[in-house]
Amino acid sequence: LAAVATLERAVERAMASGDPVALALARTGQAILTVFRGDYAAAQERAAEAEALARSGHDPLAAAFARFVQARAIHYGGDLEHAEALYRELLVDPPPRYAETTYRYSLAMIARTRGEHQEALTLYAASLPLFLDLGEQWSVATCLEGVAEALAGLGRSAAAARVFGAAASLRLTLAVPMLPADLADYERTVAAVRADLGVDAFAAAWDAGG
Repeated sequence: LAAVATLERAVERAMASGDPVALALARTGQAILTVFRGDYAAAQERAAEAEALARSGHDPLAAAFARFVQARAIHYGGDLEHAEALYRELLVDPPPRYAETTYRYSLAMIARTRGEHQEALTLYAASLPLFLDLGEQWSVATCLEGVAEALAGLGRSAAAARVFGAAASLRLTLAVPMLPADLADYERTVAAVRADLGVDAFAAAWDAGG
């Protein structure tokens, strides 16, 4: 609720000042919150509005950020082909390092969803050191979860459990929740790894990772 109110005030200030880029950033923030709520169609609309505003203000970075949020909303809405096309489009003009890593991580998510676990693992593994170098601990946690899910898909349950444990420990330290859209797949994969290893072996591997 606090974030909603903060963004509403930011929108009001940007509209009063007539600054299209400030308004674009505020609208992008609102789109991100809408993704968290699971209303992906509304998130796409807000992010598209934000992209248009950023372009009118001649800010390509703000426009790319808004386009990425559109892509993520489309992705979570289930249109993997369209989302993948947008992620790849964003990589055409070399983006800043963090943005490039995030786009490639997003492609890993799509590969995992399609069952292309080795491709997903390769992309996640390439993203992880860059997130570590940038100090993006929340992104490190999500990337570790992706690595673990890819390992599970490849039948490497013990390794998956260790990496899941490492990710859970980091999330506990950061006190940052997982995106609701990612939670169901995560819980299913953790349950499958636990069933494959058995409760005791799973717990031991999880604790070794954490």
